[in-house]
Amino acid sequence: MNEYKIIALGGSGGQICKALLSQGVNVDKISYFHTDQMIVKYLDIKDKFLVGEETGLCRHEVTKELVDKHCDLFECATDPDVLYILTCGLGGRTGTGLIVNLSKLLVKKNRKFVIVVTIPCRMEGIRKMEVALSALSELVSLPDKNVIPLPIDDMITPGLSMFELFDRVDRHVVVVIKGILMKFEVY
Repeated sequence: MNEYKIIALGGSGGQICKALLSQGVNVDKISYFHTDQMIVKYLDIKDKFLVGEETGLCRHEVTKELVDKHCDLFECATDPDVLYILTCGLGGRTGTGLIVNLSKLLVKKNRKFVIVVTIPCRMEGIRKMEVALSALSELVSLPDKNVIPLPIDDMITPGLSMFELFDRVDRHVVVVIKGILMKFEVY
């Protein structure tokens, strides 16, 4: 296996895409999925997909039914000779729903994949943490799971602004993804 595809999902996935590009990852190796038309429109990569029909700001949760309805969008994740790296921030409605459902699709198609997710920090609230932990539980229960959770709380240092924190998180995700690519000898 010498091919890879990074699939970034949801709002955090858009920021991760930007960080990947700034660190020299080939734009042709990145796909992006979101429910927000404006974010999809302005992200500077070729393989970007709008999930759902509604326009606006993340108006719906990504469910299995929505993924099934837009199954054709996920054809970029069907090549058996590709290592897929799925990434997002857990806790929201878009990336979390996409990563859980897309992971199940990849398991069903018997594809090799690794999941890199961020876990929200305490400042993001209990609801977001509960959603993230529920999704993480679902992801680690998948067969042949390769899930790398990155707790944002572990990256907080005194005096760090939220902007600096999330920039640090995105850069850390890129380092982890590059490490995965080197381990699988596809980078």
